[in-house]
Amino acid sequence: MALTQMALDSLDFDGTVALAALVAPHVDILEIGTPCIKHNGIKLLETLRAKFPKNKILVDLKTMDAGFYEAEPFYKAGADICTVLGCADIGTIKGVIDVANKYGKKAQVDLINVADKAAKTKEVAKLMIVEDLFIEKIISLLYMDDLSFGRFPFELLKTLVYHPKNEF
Repeated sequence: MALTQMALDSLDFDGTVALAALVAPHVDILEIGTPCIKHNGIKLLETLRAKFPKNKILVDLKTMDAGFYEAEPFYKAGADICTVLGCADIGTIKGVIDVANKYGKKAQVDLINVADKAAKTKEVAKLMIVEDLFIEKIISLLYMDDLSFGRFPFELLKTLVYHPKNEF
C-alpha cells in the first residue's frame, strides 16, 4: 500500500503546526524536515504528536554519529521513523536501527552523498539479515542541491532495487 507523505520544512514553529493541521487529514506521514527539526527541536515533534495522533511522524534527523544516543529521545517523544545517513559508519546506522526496534518503530537510511549506493544498500541489508533487524526503507531521493545543479539520478534508482534472491 502506498503511503502519502508531506515534508514540513519551514523554520516557523507556528506556521509548521498550521500547515500540518491543513494537510494531516489528507496524508499518512508528516515529515519534520531536517531544517525544521534543527531549528525547532523536539518540542515541535511533541506538539505534532499530541495534535495528530493518527498520522505517522518521520523525523529527518540525518544522523551521522551517535546513532542510538541521538535518535532515542525522538522515538521517546513520538517519532515513528527517524533517518540516518547512509554515509555514516555502519555502527551509527545499526544504532538508529537498534533504537527504532527497541521502541517498535522504524528507521530509514538516507543515501545522500553515498558514492556507491548499491553497495551501501547491500551492506545495510546484510546487517539486517545477520542481526535480525527491521528497517523502514533505504532511500535515494531527488535532493534539492542535486536538482539545482541539473542532476537527476533516475539511472541510479534502477540499481537500488532489492530482491530477496540478490546475493550478499
